[in-house]
Amino acid sequence: MASFLYSLLFFFFFFFFFSPFLTCSLASSPPPSPSSLIQSTCSLTSNYDFCVATLQSDPHSLKANDVRSLSTIAVKMASATAKSTSKYASAQAKNATEAAAVRSGFRTCAEKYGNAGEALRSALDSLAGENYDYAYVHVSAAQEYASACGRLFQRSSGVGYPDAMAEREADLKRLCGTALDIISQLGLKMSESSRSPPRDRKIRTERVSYRDAPYRRDFRRGSRHIAAECTTKALCWNCKEPGHVASNCPNEGI
Repeated sequence: MASFLYSLLFFFFFFFFFSPFLTCSLASSPPPSPSSLIQSTCSLTSNYDFCVATLQSDPHSLKANDVRSLSTIAVKMASATAKSTSKYASAQAKNATEAAAVRSGFRTCAEKYGNAGEALRSALDSLAGENYDYAYVHVSAAQEYASACGRLFQRSSGVGYPDAMAEREADLKRLCGTALDIISQLGLKMSESSRSPPRDRKIRTERVSYRDAPYRRDFRRGSRHIAAECTTKALCWNCKEPGHVASNCPNEGI
């Protein structure tokens, strides 16, 4: 009985006197270093530090075993940002203290970010099907929707673009930019692994420009996207073969 009491006293002594040091040690430990896959992938992006921080913030990145998994994580994070921004803009559009023109601007932004979220969900479908050219264009469209929000807000409301929206726009563009950089690597890897990669899976890195309106229908999936400007080497979406690059796109755009 005495030995039991001594053991119990020793346990309490150890717990009360040493647990604070253990807690401090754990709290002060540095964050885990990025995996070699994250490092090698982010080294080929335009913003290495942002890429690493973004991917590491998602615990699923620890289980990622290829570049496509990382691209999916990046697109999902961009999609979540687009969704939260659309909800924020919708809430502001219902704010009775704002002027009618400002509320109208927020409604426009809510729609644009909703469209951006739809484009990013389409990008996830394309990544799952290894259609990297489609994924690239969908993510590019999401970036353009964010830009359209800022332009149309100032045009319709006649007031300055709110700082909160400007910050959210910058966040989404950075996330989309990282996703595009990673998707580009998928296209390069596919080209290197096959002498004749399928045309509908070959990545197109040419810049695709967009208009704000009107919307067209994606001939393949039926999803709404901004109409592509018909410029030299623009991605022609209504050609018979997906991913075909035409020197002169038909007037229909996409």
